[in-house]
Amino acid sequence: MGRRIKVLSAIILLITVVFSASVAFKTYAKRASRVSHDSLYSDHGYVDYAKEVYLNVEKYPDTAELGLFWTRWNETKQKIELIPADSEEGAALVDPDKPSIIFVHGMLDDGHYYQDKFTLNSSVAIPEQFGLTGDDVPMARIWQNKGWNVAIYHYNRFASEQSNPLRIEAKIWSIDHPVANMRYRHEDGTYAEFVSEYCMAEHFAAEYIRAMNMLPDSIGDHEIRVASHSMGGQLSTAALFLLTELSDDGQIISKKLPDRFTLLDAYFSTNMYNKNGDLVSMGPKDITVRWSGKPLPYNNTGYTMYECIKALAARDIAVEYYVFDESFLFHAFMPADLAMALNQHCVITEVIPNWSMMNSEYSKTFDGHNGVRDWYLCSFYCDPVKDTEGNIAPSASAPTEVIKNLKGRYYILVQGSGTVLASDDIFELRPLPKDIDELPDTALLKQIALQG
Repeated sequence: MGRRIKVLSAIILLITVVFSASVAFKTYAKRASRVSHDSLYSDHGYVDYAKEVYLNVEKYPDTAELGLFWTRWNETKQKIELIPADSEEGAALVDPDKPSIIFVHGMLDDGHYYQDKFTLNSSVAIPEQFGLTGDDVPMARIWQNKGWNVAIYHYNRFASEQSNPLRIEAKIWSIDHPVANMRYRHEDGTYAEFVSEYCMAEHFAAEYIRAMNMLPDSIGDHEIRVASHSMGGQLSTAALFLLTELSDDGQIISKKLPDRFTLLDAYFSTNMYNKNGDLVSMGPKDITVRWSGKPLPYNNTGYTMYECIKALAARDIAVEYYVFDESFLFHAFMPADLAMALNQHCVITEVIPNWSMMNSEYSKTFDGHNGVRDWYLCSFYCDPVKDTEGNIAPSASAPTEVIKNLKGRYYILVQGSGTVLASDDIFELRPLPKDIDELPDTALLKQIALQG
């Protein structure tokens, strides 16, 4: 009897050792794959996001319009309709044998009473050019007609902060920053304060997981793309990074993660150098990253986005970044070291939406920021654009594998800027228009940009 007990004890001990070694190996492997700043990683695991992270619609009824929605076309009304992506009705709209794309909007001063419809600027919209009828050009319809499942992520009430972007930035990463807690704006202009114990990036990740986990695994056999405009680029960057961690945590299988991430004149915060040559960020300071409980890397949202994108690229997620020739977010406010570092992990493309020739009411200076988004989403209607050498250049219709191979390149539009249609566009490969040698020695990522 005693011998049996000893043998049983030895077996239990062996199982315990093997299990512990397995857990230790998985933990080591997970840490070994970490390529970004340590402050972005949790040392204490993660909550079950699909189960735990919701907006309280009963307490805050107007938040029902926020979140991830699959789209469908109402032929009678000639309009796009939104169905919650984490509902049976929403999941039923998705064809798992088709590719999928998620649109994410930017900052909306009027977001407390208006949702971005993702329609082409009405002053240049010609539906017939895109095989559509009606009075406008719903860009989701272009993608639907090309055989894609289309979703839209709405955070419009959180994005309405009276033209103060740093308040939105704070909510992307944290929940209780002094400039803006997790609050949203009612239609009457007042705010609901401290509505969640999770930040905006976490809510995006939770919505994504719930939606994707309602679909068969085969959805991941086809491309999944996220295309984000302006402040939506910062929100999506944070959320996609978190999703990669939650995939390692077993909350979503890796093939349901996005294959391609598109930044459309994204908001990397406003950075500039003062008279002493020191980098100054105009974004929120002293943020604690909600999911890790650690300080924001470099105390700078723009450089933190770089750390996130570096992790996405390491996962073989294609990253493409589009700007326009008068973009203050890129040409004036993005430090050269950050641009150089980003370009190591993505292709950067400069478009020129000079559509005033189509309508005098259109101004590239004032409308170009949205024009970047419009050009990209509409470019999917056409065949892939080419460069001056006849090779495929970046656009929505360029294959994702091509986009991966273009990493590290910079393109600028040299022909076709006067039309919305991309069919007459030609790009030229050029050196990135940033000179890192002129940077002051205090630039945060200068060493990274030079060393790779």
